[in-house]
Amino acid sequence: MSRHHRNKSRWAKQTKADGTFDFESLSAQEKEAFFAEAEAGSGDRGNPLTSRQRLLHAEARRVGGRRKHHEAQTVSVSIEKSLLKQADQYAKEHEMSRSDLFTRGLRKFLRLPGAA
Repeated sequence: MSRHHRNKSRWAKQTKADGTFDFESLSAQEKEAFFAEAEAGSGDRGNPLTSRQRLLHAEARRVGGRRKHHEAQTVSVSIEKSLLKQADQYAKEHEMSRSDLFTRGLRKFLRLPGAA
């Protein structure tokens, strides 16, 4: 049995029904072993993602799980430097982009859905 097949079956018990890997269920020792094997690499790129895995991957990449609206338009606005600095700090602390912060603030000000 090749090293690749041994490793694949070794971690198979943590694979969920939807094909995602349950890393959190590993013990600290297992996590270290997993990292060591991943860093060593096998040169094998693996199989392409399934449609479900592509969907989960795309969802995970979105900040806060929100989709960017296709009809969004880039605008230029003037904002006081100190206010912008505070806004950027708030956005960073709440793991959102500046654009998301401004969009949510504007929605709240206009009493539109999606302000939460």
